[in-house]
Amino acid sequence: MGLRNIRGMVHYRAGIESMTKTNLFDLFWPHVKARGEACDSVEEADFVFAVDEGLTPFDFETIASEFLV
Repeated sequence: MGLRNIRGMVHYRAGIESMTKTNLFDLFWPHVKARGEACDSVEEADFVFAVDEGLTPFDFETIASEFLV
């Protein structure tokens, strides 16, 4: 591996390590505020963001297609 490649890899790694990633609360909260209001109970909600029901953190395709646009 040449010296240029090593330098490039060092910069690439530094960029990845310093990258800040959005958590799901910070992603979904603006959608909650723009589309309606937060509810205190699941029964009142039209749409649920939760770990065990509704839209979960594991619904990657839905999150990417509907909320990261």
